[in-house]
Amino acid sequence: MNYFNLTQYQVDNFDKIIIDFQKAKEGDSHEQLKLILKYLRLIKKISTISGKIDEDLMQEIIIDLLVDILPGYDEKKGDFGKRLGIIAGNKKKNYLKYLYIRKHNSIDEKIEDGIELKDTLIEDINLENQYINKETRKKLFELISQLKPKHQYMVNEYYLKDPPLTLKEIGQQLGYSHEYVRQELKKVRRYLKRKML
Repeated sequence: MNYFNLTQYQVDNFDKIIIDFQKAKEGDSHEQLKLILKYLRLIKKISTISGKIDEDLMQEIIIDLLVDILPGYDEKKGDFGKRLGIIAGNKKKNYLKYLYIRKHNSIDEKIEDGIELKDTLIEDINLENQYINKETRKKLFELISQLKPKHQYMVNEYYLKDPPLTLKEIGQQLGYSHEYVRQELKKVRRYLKRKML
């Protein structure tokens, strides 16, 4: 089936076709299909378990490609294929752990040298959470740095300073009532929450 009017040459030679990443990020299904086809060999290779392509894993990798990898990709920061390979490789590792647990019904089972599977899972989760927390903090501080100076000051003094100033103290320093400061901080929190999603 050829929903996007691609020639057989294009399908056979996708490694030579240039992808418009911006259009793909914006949801252009033609560019997204080209992206999937360009990296289909890599996706199939990573999705192969015991000599067969695992369709579930392949679908998960393609979904990750479109939902997670593509939106955060910056063409200036490196090759998309390498990034896809690393993330898809990690996806396969986690998928194999899932299959192992499902097959053996126990995460308490020792997998090697007295190490239990649950220990490796906890370690993976902790590393992932550390990365997410670091990235979240980085994004939050970038957003705070883009606020108006008075809002930056309010956030720094109320949330980041140790010990924090009270609303009344912040208001006195800026020449506002504590109620005004409270309302402004509420607006800032809503704004930051929206931007962090």
